[in-house]
Amino acid sequence: MIHVISGTGKAVIDGTEHRMVPGTTIFLGKNRVHMFINDGEVDLHWVWLIVPNGLEDFFEAIGRPKSPGEPAPAPFARPADVLEIERRTVFAAPPAGGGRKP
Repeated sequence: MIHVISGTGKAVIDGTEHRMVPGTTIFLGKNRVHMFINDGEVDLHWVWLIVPNGLEDFFEAIGRPKSPGEPAPAPFARPADVLEIERRTVFAAPPAGGGRKP
């Protein structure tokens, strides 16, 4: 779930665009293809709630080390193995057969 605090942009969910303005709340169902684009004049800020947890593992794997007080690293491309990192973390595909085994 995403709740926009400030700024403007668009969410593209399964190929459909949705405006993002302060106060917008977006629920992303399981296995939805999505991206967020800041098309405004200022930073786009939102609160992001994800269940189950694990998103922190994804960002740690694709990110760069940073110690308190250091500036943020310069922008960089996602790693070439980002799909494998997604699979190992919270973005794993559902199990074959569509459900849990007894």
